[in-house]
Amino acid sequence: MLSSAIADLAVLGIARHGGAPVDRVSKIAKSIVPDLWTPTVDVIDEVILRNRNVGFLVIIGSAEFTRLQLTETGTQRFWSLITQKLEPHNNRGRCALEALQFFFLDGADPATVTAVLERQHSRVREQLRELKKRCQCCPQKGRYSGLWMDMERQRLEATAEMLVSASLDHSGQQPDA
Repeated sequence: MLSSAIADLAVLGIARHGGAPVDRVSKIAKSIVPDLWTPTVDVIDEVILRNRNVGFLVIIGSAEFTRLQLTETGTQRFWSLITQKLEPHNNRGRCALEALQFFFLDGADPATVTAVLERQHSRVREQLRELKKRCQCCPQKGRYSGLWMDMERQRLEATAEMLVSASLDHSGQQPDA
C-alpha cells in the first residue's frame, strides 16, 4: 500500500539519518513534504510501533531521551523503499513517495542514486510530453489557460533540469534526454 510505504520511508529515513528523539519524529516527518503528506502524530506512532515490532527499528536511550535506530533488516527495508518503482499514476501519494526517495538519497550507493534519478527524470519527461500533447489538443486557448499551461511546462522543465543537474553532480554523466 502506497500510504504505508510513504510512512515507512519517512520514519526509517529519519532513523537512518542519525535518528531523532522519538517524540520529535512526527514533527520531522510532517516537515519533509508538507504540501504532499502531513501525517498525524498517531499515524507516525503506529508506524514506529509497527516497524519496531517487525524488527526494522529499535528504540535506544534512557527513559528521558529515546532515539530510533535502524536495524540491519531496517536498513534493507529502507533501501528497498528508496528503489521502489511506482505505478504510473500521477497522484499526491506517488509524488510524496518520490519526494521522500529523493530526499533520503544521501549516502546511497552510486547505482541506487543513478536508478532513482533516471527513473524520476524519465517520469518528468513523460509528464512534459503529455502536457505538450494536452496543450495542442486543448480547446481552451484563453489568456489564463495559456498562462496555466505555460506555468506547468516551466515547472516540469525546471524539475527535469534539476534532476539532470543532480545526476551530473553525482556521476559526471547526463541522463538520456
